[in-house]
Amino acid sequence: LIAIGSWIHRTFYRRVGAPSDSLSNLSHPLQQYKLLVEDSSQRLWCSQYKSLFGFFCTAAGIKNRYIDAVPVDSMYAGYHGLNEAYLPELKIWVMADVTRNILLLKDRQSFLSAAGYYQYRTQDKSDTLTLFRGTDSSYQVSLSPRVINAKDGYFNKGYMLRYYYSIHL
Repeated sequence: LIAIGSWIHRTFYRRVGAPSDSLSNLSHPLQQYKLLVEDSSQRLWCSQYKSLFGFFCTAAGIKNRYIDAVPVDSMYAGYHGLNEAYLPELKIWVMADVTRNILLLKDRQSFLSAAGYYQYRTQDKSDTLTLFRGTDSSYQVSLSPRVINAKDGYFNKGYMLRYYYSIHL
């Protein structure tokens, strides 16, 4: 999970932006990946990161699902796509947000799913979270709730989580 997420983020993090119609019209993540590799002018949003991560996790035998943080009403704009992956050893789903290079989050007790992180954010918990990121080598950083709240606009009471599960990649 960390190796795949780190590789995708490291490969494309400088290319975040509005995707072209030629990229958006490709329905298969492998086709999108090939276009992104062949044409360095192509940009991608979180939904392409989500699809790429899901595809390569599935290819590696890692069970995963797609999630969108969507506005509850029209007062909020935009949505954010991310993934969860299943860790059979721990029997839990864990959040992986490749766009933002958040490959695992952990509070004092356990790794967080997207719903666990949403609950953390909306209940004003005060635990410090450990963030596992991927670069050339994986590293951890601890974030206070104040830092997280200032940086994360998609996990609040104005948004809800919508889950997808696809096995037709």
